[in-house]
Amino acid sequence: MIQNVTFKCAKMVLCNKAARKRAVFAWGEEGGGMAKYGRWIESDGLTLLAAWARDGMTDDEIAKKIGISRSTLHEWKRKFSDISDTLKKGKELVDVEVENALLKKALSGDTTAMIYWLKNRKPRQWREKPDTGAEDTMARLDGVLRKLEGNI
Repeated sequence: MIQNVTFKCAKMVLCNKAARKRAVFAWGEEGGGMAKYGRWIESDGLTLLAAWARDGMTDDEIAKKIGISRSTLHEWKRKFSDISDTLKKGKELVDVEVENALLKKALSGDTTAMIYWLKNRKPRQWREKPDTGAEDTMARLDGVLRKLEGNI
């Protein structure tokens, strides 16, 4: 009986390539350790990911730092909410810090910061060529004129 079970297990691992690939992905190289992602779903790995995200690294840069492709990192983010959440929170934190720094510069009188802030916060009012609405008004007037001409 033991010989039969051993044969079935060996047959499953050796003959079923898809199952073997899943096993290697889940446990790393044959015979040991977790796959590469294992380290990154533990506390120390998540702390590193958060720090890199806070430092402003892109997903491409983070993937390279880990030693994987961007598509693999995307897959990990989809499969492991801890990785996804950690990267989101790290990036959000640095975005808020940059927003606050920009606002402080704008409020202190830095003209460039003021312009940048206003163009991004109120683009309709502060873009280079303000939207006067004249084009919409002309289109509406043309429509009214056509209706009037049709009634005459």
